[in-house]
Amino acid sequence: MSGLCKFRKTFAVIIIVCVSVLMFLYSAGTRIDEFGASLVDLYEPLNDTDIHTPCTIHPLDPWDVSLKPYIAEPSPIVCSDRFDLFYVQKDGRLALNKSVAKLHNIDIKKWRCFYQLIERLLGDVHLKFAEKVEFSSPVSIDSHLFRVTCQFNSLFIPSTVYDMAHFNPFYSNRSNERGNIHNETASTPSVIILGLDSMSRSHAIRNLPKSMKFLRDELQAYDFIGYRKVGLNTFPNLMPLLTGKSHGEFPEFSSNAAYADDMPLLWSEEYAKHMATFFAEDRSDITTFNLGKRGFFQVPTNFYIRPYLLAMQEFDPVFMSKLERPDSYCYGRRGFFDLMLEYLKGFLGHYTNKQTLAFFWENSLGHDKFNDLKLGDDLLLEFLQWMKSERNMDNTLLMVLSDHGFRIGGASLTHIGRAENSNPFLMVHVPRNLKEDKTIDQILTHNTKQLLTPYDIYQTVHDLLTPYDIYQTVHDFLSNKSSEERYVKTHLVRRSIFRPIPSTRTCADAGLDATHCTCTDRVPVSIDSKVVRLLAIRLVKELNKILEQDSNCAAVTLHNITEASVHYTLKNDLNVPEGLQNTFKLTKFRDNVRSAHDLDRTSGRYSVLFYTQPGSAYYEGLIDFTQFGSGDKMAVIGEPARLNKYGNQSHCVANSELRTFCFCVDLLKNGAI
Repeated sequence: MSGLCKFRKTFAVIIIVCVSVLMFLYSAGTRIDEFGASLVDLYEPLNDTDIHTPCTIHPLDPWDVSLKPYIAEPSPIVCSDRFDLFYVQKDGRLALNKSVAKLHNIDIKKWRCFYQLIERLLGDVHLKFAEKVEFSSPVSIDSHLFRVTCQFNSLFIPSTVYDMAHFNPFYSNRSNERGNIHNETASTPSVIILGLDSMSRSHAIRNLPKSMKFLRDELQAYDFIGYRKVGLNTFPNLMPLLTGKSHGEFPEFSSNAAYADDMPLLWSEEYAKHMATFFAEDRSDITTFNLGKRGFFQVPTNFYIRPYLLAMQEFDPVFMSKLERPDSYCYGRRGFFDLMLEYLKGFLGHYTNKQTLAFFWENSLGHDKFNDLKLGDDLLLEFLQWMKSERNMDNTLLMVLSDHGFRIGGASLTHIGRAENSNPFLMVHVPRNLKEDKTIDQILTHNTKQLLTPYDIYQTVHDLLTPYDIYQTVHDFLSNKSSEERYVKTHLVRRSIFRPIPSTRTCADAGLDATHCTCTDRVPVSIDSKVVRLLAIRLVKELNKILEQDSNCAAVTLHNITEASVHYTLKNDLNVPEGLQNTFKLTKFRDNVRSAHDLDRTSGRYSVLFYTQPGSAYYEGLIDFTQFGSGDKMAVIGEPARLNKYGNQSHCVANSELRTFCFCVDLLKNGAI
């Protein structure tokens, strides 16, 4: 009898332990947020596969040991002058900078100087230079853009000693009458979006420490660690931000068949009709709306920098002597980033106390070299300090963000580098009246740790600028427990950062397709696996299908595989033969337990990194593999992503989408492989 009692007690203890473990596992799988009255508990999770799996957000380590070989001090930019020989005063007159003249021992009386007005013609390509007009400074110039040329009066042939393009920030050829523009107030705030290309959150931590500290400590900006890219490069990430739609919804523009004028961009919305608008992007050769595309037929905004960039390319800059042609970093003695910020300052200064909408995009610093972003920290900090002292930040929404991380070569080929590529930087300063609302502040703090995409940036700006009571809307949302917005959907839902974002949000809800969804962990797989090699061969076959579009492109072959990983398919999603289904009954608990009896060890979504020849192109491909079921067991997801630079390999094709993949046949004839 005593033996039976001991057995019962032991059995009871085992049952209690098992139940406790099950309860622990269950609670561990359910995220509970300490947020007010547990607002996020009202969200209904979805638990399907990959893009329907709730996303867990973890900050990346900016100093991961694998990045150490790539982190170095950048070489200084040679064009470090902060001021030019001529500048435009606040009264709109062009004047001589006497300090610069003295520094270079210039006697302006011995010079003859001329200006030429520059006019942008229809379309985004051509300019018209007016006749030269001789002047003595200061002089009023009624044009947003002009050229200044000076000659030295010698006894022999006059020599050109100065020749530069300039902009007048106090004059806009498309300027709205100031009376038509709303004043900047709490109910009509300004929005300034400051974007830097190829900057992950970790990359900003490493390279912009001063600017990040100022944003955090002085501007009380929110740091959104869950911000994710939705596309490969700049264009597919900026279109959702600027239009709220996927770039795929604009096929005519993407294929160079139409201009961008009719696209529903932020500055084209109804609320922007009474705002002063601004769009500036440097690097005229790779700009978002012009690389392989037509750009704009009409000038899109009140201030538009592209004509200024085109003017730079029309003639060689001169200051005392002939200078280098404009490149990614310099125009004459001035740095591009410095000039861009000066252009933005001019716009904001011209429309002081007026409601503004500005979109600023900087390519030159971060696009080509991994460490050069650091060269912009002091300039960005100075601009932010200027904003705080010269602008009424109480009525301004300021977003500092990026499109994706560094993605071509070097550090981007490491595991952590690829993870950074998907996690662009986003910090947001909100108007004071919103910051001081405790509920909205709680919501914003909660949202910094949730999944966020460019679609949500669009919705945030739209909600802020659309006339309605944002406070009442938020409180109505919180009190309405049956609101549809509380639920995670199986399709895209644009969500403002001023409303709680579900902790159970999925890639599908955030607008992320399977190619760019990073919500599930990958398991490393041997590159010697037969399955992996078959998948790599299939990916190369997919590449050749793309290359068949142009006979100028060579077919490619698999060279080698460098890395492979897999998101294993959940048991309830397998097409398991009926006779084997009973084997799987006990292999799954909350989608995270795999048993020793698991018969399927290969089905899942694989990421394969591989090289092809000719050209030594390096790709990452995503492909599904199903062990069971009939028909094709492999399905390529999206297109393989090029990871290293292709330089001049694709010079023979005009299609911007083919450039990433193409190795031109003529290079084979010349012996280049």
